[in-house]
Amino acid sequence: DDSDFLDIYMEGSIKGWIAVGFSRNKLMKSSDVLGCRQDSSGNLGIINSWNPSPNYTPNTKDPTQDGMCLYSITYENNRIFCSFGRYSGIVNSGHDYDLTES
Repeated sequence: DDSDFLDIYMEGSIKGWIAVGFSRNKLMKSSDVLGCRQDSSGNLGIINSWNPSPNYTPNTKDPTQDGMCLYSITYENNRIFCSFGRYSGIVNSGHDYDLTES
């Protein structure tokens, strides 16, 4: 319960990952993407990445995952349940949006 963090809860039926993106345009170009994932080995985790363009260019993982705080993550009955916080300000310049701006 820290006002410097945006708390996010996600759940869904997935193979791979679920995410939410923050963008300044409707095409999701140059978007800050936060998500929960399960890798091919079954490991669960959170990820902060950057969507460079809407043209199916793969997201790039932020240089550091600083500013992300995992609260809980589980995978049960083919569903992922994930709760985490992301620092509201900028940690990785050029890869993060200041989420306190409107």
